Amino acid sequence: MYYSIGPLTLQSNIELPNNYEVFQDAAQGNADCDICLVASDCKPNLNLASKRATHSLMIVWETADGWIFESTKHDGFLTVSRDYTDASFYCETDDKQECLRPLLQAVVECRMIRTGTTILHSACVVKDGKAIAFSAASGTGKSKRASRWVKLLGATWLSGDRPAIHLASKKAFGVPWDGKEQIFVNASAPIQAIVEIKRSGKTYTRRMTNRQKVHFLSNQLFIPMWDTQLTQIVFIGIKHMTEQYPIYRLYCDISEESTKEAYDILFNGLENSLEEKDEKTFKLKNGFELREIAGEYSAVAVGDNLAAFGGSVVLNEVSAFLLKNMKTAVTEEELLGLLTNEYDIDEASASADLTEILTTFRKIGLVE
Repeated sequence: MYYSIGPLTLQSNIELPNNYEVFQDAAQGNADCDICLVASDCKPNLNLASKRATHSLMIVWETADGWIFESTKHDGFLTVSRDYTDASFYCETDDKQECLRPLLQAVVECRMIRTGTTILHSACVVKDGKAIAFSAASGTGKSKRASRWVKLLGATWLSGDRPAIHLASKKAFGVPWDGKEQIFVNASAPIQAIVEIKRSGKTYTRRMTNRQKVHFLSNQLFIPMWDTQLTQIVFIGIKHMTEQYPIYRLYCDISEESTKEAYDILFNGLENSLEEKDEKTFKLKNGFELREIAGEYSAVAVGDNLAAFGGSVVLNEVSAFLLKNMKTAVTEEELLGLLTNEYDIDEASASADLTEILTTFRKIGLVE
Protein backbone atom coordinates (compact mmCIF):
# COMPACT_ATOMS: atom_id res chain seq x y z
CA MET A 1 0.00 0.00 0.00
CA TYR A 2 1.19 3.52 -0.84
CA TYR A 3 0.59 6.71 1.13
CA SER A 4 1.19 10.36 0.21
CA ILE A 5 2.08 12.29 3.36
CA GLY A 6 2.87 15.89 2.60
CA PRO A 7 5.63 15.87 -0.04
CA LEU A 8 6.65 12.26 0.84
CA THR A 9 5.58 8.85 -0.44
CA LEU A 10 5.47 5.93 1.99
CA GLN A 11 5.22 2.29 0.91
CA SER A 12 4.16 -0.24 3.54
CA ASN A 13 3.38 -3.97 3.57
CA ILE A 14 2.05 -3.52 7.12
CA GLU A 15 -1.47 -2.40 7.98
CA LEU A 16 -1.06 1.13 9.31
CA PRO A 17 -3.15 2.84 12.02
CA ASN A 18 -6.56 4.05 10.81
CA ASN A 19 -5.50 7.72 10.83
CA TYR A 20 -3.42 6.94 7.71
CA GLU A 21 -6.47 5.87 5.66
CA VAL A 22 -7.14 9.29 4.08
CA PHE A 23 -3.50 9.42 2.98
CA GLN A 24 -3.67 6.22 0.88
CA ASP A 25 -2.68 6.88 -2.72
CA ALA A 26 -2.85 4.00 -5.18
CA ALA A 27 -1.63 6.30 -7.95
CA GLN A 28 1.84 6.34 -6.36
CA GLY A 29 2.37 2.65 -7.14
CA ASN A 30 4.98 3.29 -9.83
CA ALA A 31 6.70 6.18 -8.06
CA ASP A 32 9.95 6.08 -6.13
CA CYS A 33 9.30 5.89 -2.41
CA ASP A 34 10.79 8.15 0.24
CA ILE A 35 10.18 5.54 2.96
CA CYS A 36 9.74 1.77 2.65
CA LEU A 37 8.23 0.00 5.68
CA VAL A 38 8.23 -3.79 6.08
CA ALA A 39 7.47 -6.29 8.83
CA SER A 40 10.31 -8.13 10.56
CA ASP A 41 10.52 -11.40 12.49
CA CYS A 42 13.85 -10.49 14.04
CA LYS A 43 14.01 -8.63 17.34
CA PRO A 44 16.80 -6.02 17.25
CA ASN A 45 19.81 -6.50 19.50
CA LEU A 46 20.12 -3.45 21.75
CA ASN A 47 23.46 -4.67 23.09
CA LEU A 48 24.98 -3.34 19.91
CA ALA A 49 23.22 0.06 20.18
CA SER A 50 23.74 3.28 22.15
CA LYS A 51 20.84 5.08 23.82
CA ARG A 52 20.45 8.63 22.43
CA ALA A 53 17.10 9.89 23.70
CA THR A 54 14.23 8.89 25.98
CA HIS A 55 10.68 10.15 25.51
CA SER A 56 7.35 9.20 27.04
CA LEU A 57 6.40 6.86 24.18
CA MET A 58 9.77 5.76 22.84
CA ILE A 59 13.50 5.36 23.33
CA VAL A 60 15.87 6.19 20.48
CA TRP A 61 18.96 4.02 20.01
CA GLU A 62 21.81 4.56 17.56
CA THR A 63 23.45 1.67 15.73
CA ALA A 64 26.39 1.48 13.38
CA ASP A 65 24.17 1.99 10.34
CA GLY A 66 21.05 3.71 11.64
CA TRP A 67 18.49 3.94 14.43
CA ILE A 68 16.19 1.82 16.55
CA PHE A 69 12.98 3.33 17.91
CA GLU A 70 11.80 1.29 20.89
CA SER A 71 8.25 1.57 22.23
CA THR A 72 8.02 2.26 25.97
CA LYS A 73 4.41 1.03 26.09
CA HIS A 74 4.64 -2.14 23.99
CA ASP A 75 7.20 -4.78 23.15
CA GLY A 76 7.92 -3.30 19.73
CA PHE A 77 10.75 -1.78 17.71
CA LEU A 78 11.14 0.15 14.47
CA THR A 79 14.62 -0.27 12.99
CA VAL A 80 15.52 2.35 10.37
CA SER A 81 18.41 3.30 8.13
CA ARG A 82 20.46 6.37 8.97
CA ASP A 83 18.64 8.45 6.35
CA TYR A 84 15.21 7.18 7.51
CA THR A 85 14.32 5.63 4.13
CA ASP A 86 14.19 1.94 5.07
CA ALA A 87 12.26 0.78 8.13
CA SER A 88 11.42 -2.65 9.55
CA PHE A 89 8.86 -3.19 12.31
CA TYR A 90 9.03 -5.92 14.96
CA CYS A 91 6.30 -6.28 17.59
CA GLU A 92 5.34 -9.09 19.98
CA THR A 93 2.16 -7.52 21.37
CA ASP A 94 -1.32 -7.82 19.87
CA ASP A 95 -1.91 -4.08 19.58
CA LYS A 96 0.63 -3.62 16.81
CA GLN A 97 -0.93 -0.48 15.36
CA GLU A 98 -0.82 1.40 18.68
CA CYS A 99 2.79 0.30 19.09
CA LEU A 100 3.68 1.48 15.58
CA ARG A 101 1.82 4.83 15.71
CA PRO A 102 4.38 7.05 17.57
CA LEU A 103 7.40 5.23 16.16
CA LEU A 104 6.33 5.69 12.54
CA GLN A 105 5.42 9.32 13.17
CA ALA A 106 8.96 10.00 14.41
CA VAL A 107 10.52 8.29 11.39
CA VAL A 108 8.32 10.11 8.86
CA GLU A 109 8.97 13.46 10.52
CA CYS A 110 12.72 12.82 10.47
CA ARG A 111 12.61 11.86 6.79
CA MET A 112 10.63 15.04 6.11
CA ILE A 113 13.34 17.13 7.71
CA ARG A 114 16.02 15.47 5.55
CA THR A 115 14.03 16.35 2.42
CA GLY A 116 13.29 20.02 3.13
CA THR A 117 10.15 19.92 5.27
CA THR A 118 9.87 20.96 8.88
CA ILE A 119 7.26 20.25 11.58
CA LEU A 120 5.65 23.21 13.35
CA HIS A 121 3.80 22.85 16.66
CA SER A 122 0.67 24.79 15.75
CA ALA A 123 -3.06 24.66 15.04
CA CYS A 124 -3.44 25.29 11.32
CA VAL A 125 -6.55 26.31 9.39
CA VAL A 126 -7.25 27.29 5.79
CA LYS A 127 -9.24 30.40 4.92
CA ASP A 128 -9.65 31.86 1.42
CA GLY A 129 -7.28 29.19 0.14
CA LYS A 130 -4.44 30.26 2.46
CA ALA A 131 -3.08 28.65 5.61
CA ILE A 132 -2.83 30.40 8.97
CA ALA A 133 -0.73 28.56 11.57
CA PHE A 134 -1.50 29.56 15.18
CA SER A 135 1.46 28.68 17.38
CA ALA A 136 2.39 29.28 21.01
CA ALA A 137 3.43 27.50 24.17
CA SER A 138 1.01 24.80 25.30
CA GLY A 139 -1.92 26.22 27.23
CA THR A 140 -1.90 29.63 25.52
CA GLY A 141 -5.03 28.93 23.48
CA LYS A 142 -3.88 28.37 19.90
CA SER A 143 -6.43 25.60 19.32
CA LYS A 144 -9.24 27.74 20.75
CA ARG A 145 -8.40 30.56 18.37
CA ALA A 146 -8.14 28.23 15.39
CA SER A 147 -11.49 26.68 16.37
CA ARG A 148 -13.09 30.13 16.41
CA TRP A 149 -11.90 30.71 12.85
CA VAL A 150 -13.56 27.45 11.83
CA LYS A 151 -16.82 28.26 13.64
CA LEU A 152 -17.13 31.98 12.93
CA LEU A 153 -15.29 32.49 9.63
CA GLY A 154 -15.91 29.21 7.83
CA ALA A 155 -12.23 28.22 7.81
CA THR A 156 -11.35 24.53 7.47
CA TRP A 157 -8.90 22.51 9.53
CA LEU A 158 -5.56 21.44 8.09
CA SER A 159 -3.92 20.21 11.31
CA GLY A 160 -4.79 20.57 14.95
CA ASP A 161 -1.29 20.21 16.35
CA ARG A 162 1.73 19.91 14.00
CA PRO A 163 1.40 20.54 10.27
CA ALA A 164 4.32 19.84 7.95
CA ILE A 165 5.84 22.98 6.39
CA HIS A 166 7.57 22.50 3.03
CA LEU A 167 10.27 25.15 3.09
CA ALA A 168 10.80 25.72 -0.62
CA SER A 169 7.13 26.00 -1.62
CA LYS A 170 5.98 27.73 1.60
CA LYS A 171 3.09 25.29 1.84
CA ALA A 172 1.53 23.74 4.93
CA PHE A 173 0.42 20.09 4.77
CA GLY A 174 -1.96 18.04 6.86
CA VAL A 175 -0.46 14.88 8.40
CA PRO A 176 -1.76 11.58 9.82
CA TRP A 177 -1.00 12.44 13.44
CA ASP A 178 -2.37 15.08 15.74
CA GLY A 179 -2.92 16.14 19.33
CA LYS A 180 -6.18 16.02 21.22
CA GLU A 181 -8.13 17.39 18.23
CA GLN A 182 -7.42 14.21 16.18
CA ILE A 183 -7.67 16.03 12.85
CA PHE A 184 -6.28 14.12 9.84
CA VAL A 185 -6.61 16.05 6.58
CA ASN A 186 -4.84 15.10 3.35
CA ALA A 187 -4.55 18.60 1.90
CA SER A 188 -2.16 21.51 1.60
CA ALA A 189 -2.30 25.30 1.25
CA PRO A 190 0.18 28.16 0.76
CA ILE A 191 1.01 29.90 4.01
CA GLN A 192 -0.52 33.33 4.56
CA ALA A 193 1.05 33.77 8.00
CA ILE A 194 2.58 31.95 10.94
CA VAL A 195 1.52 33.72 14.12
CA GLU A 196 2.69 33.43 17.70
CA ILE A 197 -0.41 33.87 19.84
CA LYS A 198 -0.35 36.42 22.65
CA ARG A 199 -3.37 36.93 24.88
CA SER A 200 -4.75 40.45 24.75
CA GLY A 201 -8.01 42.34 25.01
CA LYS A 202 -6.94 44.35 21.94
CA THR A 203 -6.40 42.83 18.52
CA TYR A 204 -3.24 43.72 16.61
CA THR A 205 -0.10 42.21 15.10
CA ARG A 206 3.60 42.95 15.50
CA ARG A 207 6.45 42.14 13.14
CA MET A 208 8.96 40.03 15.03
CA THR A 209 12.67 40.77 14.99
CA ASN A 210 14.95 38.07 13.61
CA ARG A 211 16.13 37.28 17.14
CA GLN A 212 12.52 36.84 18.28
CA LYS A 213 11.73 34.65 15.26
CA VAL A 214 14.71 32.39 15.97
CA HIS A 215 13.71 32.03 19.62
CA PHE A 216 10.08 31.33 18.68
CA LEU A 217 10.89 28.77 15.97
CA SER A 218 13.53 27.04 18.10
CA ASN A 219 10.82 26.33 20.67
CA GLN A 220 8.01 25.38 18.28
CA LEU A 221 9.72 23.30 15.59
CA PHE A 222 10.37 19.58 16.02
CA ILE A 223 14.12 19.11 16.53
CA PRO A 224 15.34 15.48 16.73
CA MET A 225 18.25 16.20 19.05
CA TRP A 226 19.51 12.60 18.88
CA ASP A 227 20.56 13.21 15.26
CA THR A 228 23.18 15.96 14.96
CA GLN A 229 22.84 16.16 11.18
CA LEU A 230 19.07 16.65 11.33
CA THR A 231 19.49 19.20 14.12
CA GLN A 232 21.78 21.22 11.87
CA ILE A 233 19.26 20.97 9.03
CA VAL A 234 16.48 22.29 11.29
CA PHE A 235 18.54 25.33 12.28
CA ILE A 236 19.40 26.02 8.65
CA GLY A 237 15.65 25.90 8.05
CA ILE A 238 15.05 28.32 10.93
CA LYS A 239 17.42 30.83 9.31
CA HIS A 240 15.56 30.43 6.02
CA MET A 241 12.17 30.91 7.68
CA THR A 242 13.25 34.03 9.59
CA GLU A 243 14.30 35.62 6.30
CA GLN A 244 11.57 34.34 3.95
CA TYR A 245 8.41 33.56 5.92
CA PRO A 246 5.58 35.86 7.14
CA ILE A 247 5.95 35.38 10.92
CA TYR A 248 4.12 37.72 13.30
CA ARG A 249 2.88 38.02 16.83
CA LEU A 250 -0.90 38.14 17.01
CA TYR A 251 -2.42 39.77 20.08
CA CYS A 252 -6.06 38.75 20.43
CA ASP A 253 -8.72 36.96 22.45
CA ILE A 254 -11.36 34.40 21.45
CA SER A 255 -14.32 36.78 21.11
CA GLU A 256 -16.20 37.00 17.80
CA GLU A 257 -15.12 40.62 17.39
CA SER A 258 -11.44 39.82 17.95
CA THR A 259 -11.60 36.81 15.61
CA LYS A 260 -12.98 38.93 12.78
CA GLU A 261 -10.48 41.70 13.47
CA ALA A 262 -7.62 39.18 13.37
CA TYR A 263 -8.82 37.88 10.00
CA ASP A 264 -8.96 41.39 8.56
CA ILE A 265 -5.45 42.18 9.79
CA LEU A 266 -3.87 38.92 8.63
CA PHE A 267 -5.39 39.14 5.15
CA ASN A 268 -5.52 42.87 4.57
CA GLY A 269 -3.34 44.75 7.04
CA LEU A 270 -0.07 42.93 7.73
CA GLU A 271 1.95 45.61 5.96
CA ASN A 272 0.85 48.06 8.67
CA SER A 273 2.23 45.95 11.53
CA LEU A 274 4.73 47.73 13.73
CA GLU A 275 7.97 45.98 14.69
CA GLU A 276 7.91 44.23 18.05
CA LYS A 277 10.19 45.59 20.74
CA ASP A 278 12.72 43.40 22.52
CA GLU A 279 10.94 43.85 25.84
CA LYS A 280 11.65 42.13 29.12
CA THR A 281 9.28 39.29 29.86
CA PHE A 282 7.85 38.08 33.16
CA LYS A 283 7.07 34.51 34.16
CA LEU A 284 6.01 32.79 37.37
CA LYS A 285 9.12 31.03 38.68
CA ASN A 286 9.33 27.28 38.71
CA GLY A 287 8.65 25.96 42.20
CA PHE A 288 5.54 28.08 42.78
CA GLU A 289 1.87 27.22 42.29
CA LEU A 290 -1.14 29.53 42.31
CA ARG A 291 -3.88 28.18 44.58
CA GLU A 292 -7.40 29.28 45.50
CA ILE A 293 -8.90 28.25 48.82
CA ALA A 294 -12.34 29.53 49.85
CA GLY A 295 -12.04 32.48 47.48
CA GLU A 296 -8.58 33.49 48.74
CA TYR A 297 -5.58 33.32 46.42
CA SER A 298 -2.00 32.57 47.32
CA ALA A 299 1.28 31.71 45.59
CA VAL A 300 2.61 28.60 47.30
CA ALA A 301 6.17 27.31 47.19
CA VAL A 302 6.34 23.62 46.27
CA GLY A 303 8.96 20.90 45.92
CA ASP A 304 12.56 21.87 46.46
CA ASN A 305 11.53 25.52 46.59
CA LEU A 306 9.51 25.00 49.78
CA ALA A 307 12.50 25.05 52.11
CA ALA A 308 14.22 27.91 50.25
CA PHE A 309 11.16 30.19 50.17
CA GLY A 310 9.65 29.16 53.46
CA GLY A 311 5.95 29.79 52.98
CA SER A 312 3.36 31.33 50.68
CA VAL A 313 2.26 34.78 49.53
CA VAL A 314 -1.36 35.89 49.94
CA LEU A 315 -2.62 37.66 46.82
CA ASN A 316 -5.43 40.05 46.08
CA GLU A 317 -7.69 39.41 43.08
CA VAL A 318 -5.68 41.54 40.64
CA SER A 319 -2.33 40.05 41.63
CA ALA A 320 -3.78 36.55 41.29
CA PHE A 321 -5.17 37.42 37.85
CA LEU A 322 -1.75 38.62 36.71
CA LEU A 323 0.07 35.54 37.99
CA LYS A 324 -2.43 33.27 36.23
CA ASN A 325 -1.36 34.92 32.99
CA MET A 326 2.35 34.61 33.83
CA LYS A 327 2.52 30.82 33.67
CA THR A 328 4.16 31.44 30.30
CA ALA A 329 6.45 34.39 29.61
CA VAL A 330 4.61 37.66 28.87
CA THR A 331 5.65 41.28 28.40
CA GLU A 332 4.48 44.21 30.49
CA GLU A 333 2.54 45.49 27.46
CA GLU A 334 0.66 42.18 27.23
CA LEU A 335 -0.16 42.24 30.94
CA LEU A 336 -1.40 45.81 30.67
CA GLY A 337 -3.72 44.85 27.80
CA LEU A 338 -5.08 41.91 29.77
CA LEU A 339 -5.58 44.09 32.85
CA THR A 340 -7.53 46.85 31.08
CA ASN A 341 -9.64 44.26 29.27
CA GLU A 342 -10.54 42.41 32.48
CA TYR A 343 -11.19 45.36 34.79
CA ASP A 344 -12.95 48.70 34.45
CA ILE A 345 -9.86 50.87 34.84
CA ASP A 346 -8.20 53.53 32.73
CA GLU A 347 -4.87 52.69 31.10
CA ALA A 348 -2.80 55.19 33.07
CA SER A 349 -4.00 53.89 36.45
CA ALA A 350 -3.63 50.30 35.30
CA SER A 351 -0.06 50.95 34.13
CA ALA A 352 0.91 52.48 37.48
CA ASP A 353 -0.68 49.61 39.42
CA LEU A 354 0.97 47.04 37.18
CA THR A 355 4.43 48.56 37.63
CA GLU A 356 4.00 48.49 41.40
CA ILE A 357 2.77 44.87 41.42
CA LEU A 358 5.60 43.65 39.16
CA THR A 359 8.16 45.43 41.32
CA THR A 360 6.77 43.65 44.37
CA PHE A 361 6.77 40.29 42.58
CA ARG A 362 10.42 40.75 41.68
CA LYS A 363 11.42 41.79 45.19
CA ILE A 364 9.91 38.72 46.80
CA GLY A 365 11.20 36.39 44.07
CA LEU A 366 7.92 35.22 42.54
CA VAL A 367 8.78 36.00 38.90
CA GLU A 368 11.75 35.70 36.61
